[in-house]
Amino acid sequence: MRFTNVTIPKGATITTAYLTFRARDNRTGTVVRSKIYGEDADNPSSFSHYADYDGRPRTSASVTWDSIPGWSGGNDYNSPEIKIIIQEIIDREGWESGNALVTFWDDHDDRSDHNDNATRRGQSYDGSASNAPKLHIEYTPPAAGGARSHGYIMG
Repeated sequence: MRFTNVTIPKGATITTAYLTFRARDNRTGTVVRSKIYGEDADNPSSFSHYADYDGRPRTSASVTWDSIPGWSGGNDYNSPEIKIIIQEIIDREGWESGNALVTFWDDHDDRSDHNDNATRRGQSYDGSASNAPKLHIEYTPPAAGGARSHGYIMG
């Protein structure tokens, strides 16, 4: 998922971050195991093909998202806390407010059951821009000031 124009200033402290997915369909399998990473890049470009997606460098920070409860199509579901991933990205030397940011959510370790119900599928931006995944980030600016909250829609 690529989020554009992420206006978090360099040096900010991430206080909370999570993804929100709109379920594409009903899925009830119980052995669903996945991980969330970020792209280890200052301002990642759009994806062009699967090899481009698969070959991008991941952050060292990751969040395990296992035992995901069943999803019902059309409902929204939040990921676990991913602030360590977002913090690693904005702490990069080349990060600037307004850059793009990429997150990956997958089971490339092949730890889930192998049946159709042991997956969770969210709407995509290409399928429905209004139902696309959303990135919610709250942060404290680097200088004195109160916490701020921003939601980003994949674009």
